[in-house]
Amino acid sequence: MSCTFISSERTADYTTTYRLREMIKDKANEEDIVAYLTDKNIPADEITLQNMAKMIMKNPPKQGYLTYLMHCSGGCNIRELFL
Repeated sequence: MSCTFISSERTADYTTTYRLREMIKDKANEEDIVAYLTDKNIPADEITLQNMAKMIMKNPPKQGYLTYLMHCSGGCNIRELFL
């Protein structure tokens, strides 16, 4: 068994952070980012999503490395990890 340390600022979902970074690079606007967050089923109301989009545009996320999180307690469940 091997183990690799991943610092906390890199533990976000790989696909979500990759796409958000690409969107910003491609000059996406606030509405585009809100639509993406909505499509990813981020649990927030419209105002919160708009505020998140503004923050994401001002300070793009670092590239995350995790895609799935294994959680074992009595049995293993794989669940997708989001922002």
